[in-house]
Amino acid sequence: MPIPIDGCFQPTFTPYVEICGTVDTVDDLARAFRINAHQYVASLKTSDQNQSQKFQSVMPVECVIPDTARWKKSTSGKKFIVQPHRYVNVSGSIIGRTTKKVGEKNMTERFRVEVDNIIFLGRPIVASSSTSPGK
Repeated sequence: MPIPIDGCFQPTFTPYVEICGTVDTVDDLARAFRINAHQYVASLKTSDQNQSQKFQSVMPVECVIPDTARWKKSTSGKKFIVQPHRYVNVSGSIIGRTTKKVGEKNMTERFRVEVDNIIFLGRPIVASSSTSPGK
């Protein structure tokens, strides 16, 4: 746990994050879905020879929809859940992590985020290879 510094940090509040990415997998029964949020970090280069190439890192997140009245059912009466392969913007508090055993240590596999707000950004569009420009 971080150490409070002169009242700047409140250890009683969980970290709040905003994540944007494509839904990878969905677990209807657990009311959860996974996002691998890609980040492009300019300060981490892949090699000294190629300075223009940026290092790509991933923040693996499992978003959990809380069992509250707000998230019970949609206006159509169906249980609220996200569809796979959709772009979403999720904000919420980090409530934990999932781990896996690697040797003697537990390594973080995914961060768990309790969804506070979700914005649906649409589906990825793949251009058809049969059409050519100018037709």
